Amino acid sequence: MAILRDFYARINSLFRQFRFNRSVLMYLFKLCCVSLYGIQCCNISRCRIVSIHTAWNKAVRRILGLHPHTHRYLLPPLAKSEHVSVILNVRVLRSV
Repeated sequence: MAILRDFYARINSLFRQFRFNRSVLMYLFKLCCVSLYGIQCCNISRCRIVSIHTAWNKAVRRILGLHPHTHRYLLPPLAKSEHVSVILNVRVLRSV
């Protein structure tokens, strides 16, 4: 899936190019990586949506320096952001 590959590429590029504190990295992550531009045009199965959620969870844990087993329900408040599922739903609903 091209969107997921692009998401991972952007995250890895972010970590390679920038060595800022966690709040700046989180801001850049939200700005550059979570756009998911064109997602509403794709025919996405449930399995692929779960893969996008997992990728977002892993990225947030990595940016914030959290343990990999940190529960996913704690991530949006810690990241001061909405979960990617909410972002996806809003984008799809706006396109209708």
